[in-house]
Amino acid sequence: FFLGKMATVTDRVVGFVLMALGLLIWGYYTAWTIITPALPTDHPIQAYFPDRSLALTIPGVAGILLLGGIGLFVQRVAADKAAKAARKKSS
Repeated sequence: FFLGKMATVTDRVVGFVLMALGLLIWGYYTAWTIITPALPTDHPIQAYFPDRSLALTIPGVAGILLLGGIGLFVQRVAADKAAKAARKKSS
């Protein structure tokens, strides 16, 4: 949503860096998962990529950690809300 103020130069630089980093990671992962399986294992470009089994393991573990973190956050917010309601009710 738009709050009526323009982004500062710092906001724009941070946004650009995050977009560039995301594009770099996406490009590397895409090359790793789509291009390298089509190349022979002794091809020189294979030296720049980890083992192919990690191509699914790393995002899987990251996804599990992300979902766990979201679950913990939701649980914490719900517990804080319940505690606040209990304090208000007992007062």
